[in-house]
Amino acid sequence: MRIDPVIVKERDTIGQMVRGLDNGVTAEENMAPEGTAGQPLVSNGTSEPPSYQGGVGTLAYGFSILVDMKMCDRCKIIVTDQQSFTIEAPSNIVSGPLLIIDIVNKSGDTTGAISFDRIYKLSNVDILTGEIFPALTANLRRNITFYHDGTEFIELGRSGYIVI
Repeated sequence: MRIDPVIVKERDTIGQMVRGLDNGVTAEENMAPEGTAGQPLVSNGTSEPPSYQGGVGTLAYGFSILVDMKMCDRCKIIVTDQQSFTIEAPSNIVSGPLLIIDIVNKSGDTTGAISFDRIYKLSNVDILTGEIFPALTANLRRNITFYHDGTEFIELGRSGYIVI
């Protein structure tokens, strides 16, 4: 039996990919009808302005970490000390691309508590620590992936602990 590959463009959401696979509709046919051809939709349902860049970026590290999806949707946080920090709700939300947050611990010690704004819906408790998203020990990194459902950022998954 031959299975043809499905080409999925970055602006497809997980729901669109699953629908496309379940009902035989191609990824191209699943593009959001309200958007201008070739442009993702922002959370208010309008086409994204041409200034949207997305891509990989490094966020400013501090007690409160701001995520601007206009600047990055694959966002790296480099932790340099042991303070606790919160990843705030994103601004300039773009529906379609996944939001990946990559936390890299270069502090030389365990990070402080890592927390997320309520807009992020994390899926489970870490079985080793009992925490939602446990602190990272020295020289480890971990990433977590979300999709925007129009209201909240829902966790799709998280990596294991990666040695840096």
